[in-house]
Amino acid sequence: MAYNPNYVYGAPDIVMKKTVCLNDQQLMKKLENKIEFRSIAKGTIQMIECELLPGRGLSSNERIRQLVAGGSRIVVQYPVSSGGEGTLLIDASNIGILDGLDENEEYLVSKYIEDNIPINAHCVIYDDYSIRANCVIHSPYMARV
Repeated sequence: MAYNPNYVYGAPDIVMKKTVCLNDQQLMKKLENKIEFRSIAKGTIQMIECELLPGRGLSSNERIRQLVAGGSRIVVQYPVSSGGEGTLLIDASNIGILDGLDENEEYLVSKYIEDNIPINAHCVIYDDYSIRANCVIHSPYMARV
């Protein structure tokens, strides 16, 4: 079983034959994309509120400017990213970073939540495409317990 099944597609036959629990490639591409995943998993998993906003004019978006000018921070995420790569924490000192985003791409934008404990959703997808989700908490606080 692969940690990230998307890395297995296109591998040599010996790898494909030995890989178990490999779902349909098109389904896995949808699940890899945060926007697609949210549409599939809504109602199954509670998620932080976010908006989909185009890269074009994101730094001049009036509401974002007001939030950042008021001292708030926002999180901007690429649709396909993980492990912090493709995640931008924006405040007044670096809002100009948004000018470099792809104008034709949509991004997930949310308020930054201070002292948030990140939770990863791990899903089991059955043959009938039903989903069972389990959440795993990854937190530095867990090491102190």
